[in-house]
Amino acid sequence: MTRYGMFAERKQNSSSGYYDTFGIVISERDEAVGLVHDVCADKEKLSDFITLLNTEHLDPVHLDEAIENFLYDFEA
Repeated sequence: MTRYGMFAERKQNSSSGYYDTFGIVISERDEAVGLVHDVCADKEKLSDFITLLNTEHLDPVHLDEAIENFLYDFEA
């Protein structure tokens, strides 16, 4: 069964310097099988999104589209 989690990282941007951001870790059988870096800087919003991914048992093949929708809704 696929599970999603969050991880924190520090990135650098040439114009604004360092910033903290969060990504998504994809796990199967308690083993990390993939990472999506720098998804969102809002920890709480991303946490809610990851809860939804896990509740809906999202298949990883749909993760990119789900992230696109999340970011569109987040910015709108």
